[in-house]
Amino acid sequence: MPLLINDFTWKETAQHVYIDVPLKGVKPNQVDVFSTDIYLKISYPPYLFEARLFDAVCESRSSVTLGGGVAKFVLEKTEAKLWERLLHPKSSIKEWMREERQAALDHAHRKGETDRYEMALKRREAERFALQEQMRQEEDAREAIRAAKQDVRDRTADEIDAREAIR
Repeated sequence: MPLLINDFTWKETAQHVYIDVPLKGVKPNQVDVFSTDIYLKISYPPYLFEARLFDAVCESRSSVTLGGGVAKFVLEKTEAKLWERLLHPKSSIKEWMREERQAALDHAHRKGETDRYEMALKRREAERFALQEQMRQEEDAREAIRAAKQDVRDRTADEIDAREAIR
């Protein structure tokens, strides 16, 4: 059974939430951090910090830094308003928290799949563009060779015509 970390501190503005969670002497590389738009978890055996936030935050514009014996979350709210409490009112209900934790894991899994799919699409698009560019360059080179050969043909024909005119 993990030991819950309850000695965290937090403050807020209308746009941001700041949370400081003590790391109790553990090195930052031994800390597991998981977060979604409504759920935060920090674990380092035997300690656990878990929070179902009062409202949603923007995952992409939020951050966490580990160091100095503390994990510092800077979370940007999706809606500019004061929460006046960090945790959702149902956070003390274990079954509800279990469901929220599973929902957060499912959300993170779907987001990971979507991110991988989008990266694969971008990679394929870049490869397609690179191939098209290579084909264009090769066609330009072939055209330059054709033009050079035609120039040689034209000069040779002109030379033959000039020699025949002299005779």
